Amino acid sequence: MVAGRKLHTSSSPGARLRREREAQGIGHQQAAESLNLDPFVLTCLEANDFAALGAQEIIAYVNELA
Repeated sequence: MVAGRKLHTSSSPGARLRREREAQGIGHQQAAESLNLDPFVLTCLEANDFAALGAQEIIAYVNELA
């Protein structure tokens, strides 16, 4: 961890998400809006910091998708 955040590893889901987003030239805010995510959630996903999201955040997102 670095300053309370997990490090990006090249094969982690978050690293792949960020790499693909950047390869397509999509900004962080634009990606969050496109995915209907709070920018904080996208930051956590890209950092593989799933614990920071908490169960409530995940449940709320899944309910929005349903």
